Amino acid sequence: METFKSVNITEAFRIKPIPLDFVFGSMKAGTIGAIVAPGATGKSVFALQVLSAVSSGYDNTGVLKTKTVGKCVYLSGEDTPDIINHRLYSLGQSLPVEVQKLMAENAQIIPVVGTTPDILNQAWQDILIAYATGTRLLVIDTLRRFHSGDENDSGQMTRVIQALEHVAITTGCAIIFLHHTSKAALTAGSGEQGASRGSSAITDNIRWQANLAVMSEPEAEKRGIANEDRKSFVKFTVSKSNYGTPIEAWLRRAEGGILTPAVVPEPAPRKAKRRVEEPVTNVSRRGNV
Repeated sequence: METFKSVNITEAFRIKPIPLDFVFGSMKAGTIGAIVAPGATGKSVFALQVLSAVSSGYDNTGVLKTKTVGKCVYLSGEDTPDIINHRLYSLGQSLPVEVQKLMAENAQIIPVVGTTPDILNQAWQDILIAYATGTRLLVIDTLRRFHSGDENDSGQMTRVIQALEHVAITTGCAIIFLHHTSKAALTAGSGEQGASRGSSAITDNIRWQANLAVMSEPEAEKRGIANEDRKSFVKFTVSKSNYGTPIEAWLRRAEGGILTPAVVPEPAPRKAKRRVEEPVTNVSRRGNV
């Protein structure tokens, strides 16, 4: 029978705890997070920028503040080495030489496309534990490629997240998976927690979630941005943060899809509707009888 260690309440009252260890922003070490976005938004490129920030301490997005540099592993279930090399070349153009060297030393990118990873399988769970051991951040691209469960089944998706939690808790490594938005959220351009595709158990059981969404036509119109330019702007929203404050920021797509800090015009103030006085009708007039 498995036994569990209880929390010492007396000591917890008496001893001040050590500060929480955040891998970047409010993403805590040893927990599970997600980056949720529609296809072709740039989440894989952004994930490489996350990898760069954690492995080198250099953040070229403005939203990935790190305190401790560490080893990182990126498991790509969708892209082949040639695609990844193109993205890395573009990323490298935006990084100082010393940052490139640090990332090359501390980061490992492993394409597993063409295989059938399954976190629900013990053998694959052992593989992930091996990669996560001694690692600060493990990126999984995408969640759908790493399990055999039904995304719409809350029980199965809870077990998927629990399996990832086991890896994270066993190793102390933070794990981020990339995931797609639902069709409804795609239509609405939502950056909310519920934008994630499949069962709500996915978002409910993780500790941190960020959303990426291209600027919508109504948003561009409000801000005076031409429709042909709006797709260059991407909103980064931390929609769930159990250990910090949710944030949002605008990023701009640069050469090669690299996302950089952006300043966008504030929405134009709405003009108050002018009240039109209606003519007075049916006024009775008293005359002399």
